[in-house]
Amino acid sequence: MNKHLNALFLSCLVAASTTLCGCQQTIDARWTTTNDNAERWGALVPTLPIALYGQLPGMSNEEIVRSIPNAISGESSNHEATSTNRSELSRRFIATIGENNPPTSNAYCENPIRDPSDDRSISSPELILTICDGGRLVAWSRTRMDPHTTSPADVAYKVKRLKNLVLIGIAYSPSQYTPIEVASSFPSGD
Repeated sequence: MNKHLNALFLSCLVAASTTLCGCQQTIDARWTTTNDNAERWGALVPTLPIALYGQLPGMSNEEIVRSIPNAISGESSNHEATSTNRSELSRRFIATIGENNPPTSNAYCENPIRDPSDDRSISSPELILTICDGGRLVAWSRTRMDPHTTSPADVAYKVKRLKNLVLIGIAYSPSQYTPIEVASSFPSGD
């Protein structure tokens, strides 16, 4: 019951902070398993590589990559990895900037090639951060960005915040709860 109260409190806290700061974030961790917990992933998050796809007006992919610790250009990493070995890559984040649909299956981690449309013309781009365990999708989070006022440092800050949101999503995902069976009758005490 305590976990449910914590989840409710955290949900209210996230909703209140989102409302107060005018931000819009989404978290989806429906693919987690019982082995995916916030403690395990939290220990890995600081060192996981981030493959970054996309750009913003006035900023190249390479400029944004330089501002984010452990980031590499996703565009160049696609050329280096073939579809046959991509699913065997280690644990990593995939970050996309643009008008992207969020991931819906493991196929995204196996082949994160995006729509090649020009990201610089998008009026309300999103930053989507996905955590992949090899070829397995674990969870993602996303937020909107203002393409005209966002700097590379802002993108780096948003990536850091989305990492935390992914961990929250994992911690409160349904896979982390153990079902409890309630006895239908109690002993009489005789």
